[in-house]
Amino acid sequence: MGTVFEFEDWLNENKDRILLVHSIGEELVKKLDDNGVKYIVSDNGAVTFENCSDDLLEEIKKAKANFKK
Repeated sequence: MGTVFEFEDWLNENKDRILLVHSIGEELVKKLDDNGVKYIVSDNGAVTFENCSDDLLEEIKKAKANFKK
């Protein structure tokens, strides 16, 4: 049973990243991580990006637009 709790802890710690991967793709999320961008997904699904360059914001917008298609 300890592994279930460990998984729940991991899931809670990584839920923002998981949601973002499903929204804009794993490659772009890795790029955000590599560039030190902090991201927080609110309960209503809005994402706040901190320390994110304009170029990366444009990539996020493009990825999100392509995801909706």
